[in-house]
Amino acid sequence: RILDFGLTSRAADRGHGLGTLFYMAPEQLDPAQPIDARTDVYALGVVLFELLCGERPFVADTDAKLRETIRLGEPRLPREIDPSVPESLQSIALTAMAVDPADRYATAHDLAADLNRYLEDRPVLARPAAYRSALARRVEPHIEDIDEWERLRLVYPHEGQRLREAYSRLD
Repeated sequence: RILDFGLTSRAADRGHGLGTLFYMAPEQLDPAQPIDARTDVYALGVVLFELLCGERPFVADTDAKLRETIRLGEPRLPREIDPSVPESLQSIALTAMAVDPADRYATAHDLAADLNRYLEDRPVLARPAAYRSALARRVEPHIEDIDEWERLRLVYPHEGQRLREAYSRLD
């Protein structure tokens, strides 16, 4: 059991730059951003991510690169690392690790409630913002290819338009 990281307090101007970099939330890297309980939720999400797939969500050659990677908040999906990771647990970890604190669980209790829903074989509430960026990264090359497909007459313009609309709905 992790009871308390001891890094955050009710004071929104304390806790910046304190802790182990791999577990720091993006707002801890920016003294202008407030810190609250969601900062600890982020660290719990990183721990869960590691438990699920045996790797940290962000790695880099230098601390400066690691800070930038954390700020961007685009980790590989746990299922990309280990396909046996249950999607529900992946969703919980990624929700806890959202770049924007408003997209995270408000409290560790909320995160625990979703974990309990998973354990009780009930649907979890987690809907990670990371799915949007992960999907966008995968869809974008296909959208760019549609023009080429039309130019080569692999698809007709009306088919290209339907493909663009389908991808747009995913976005």
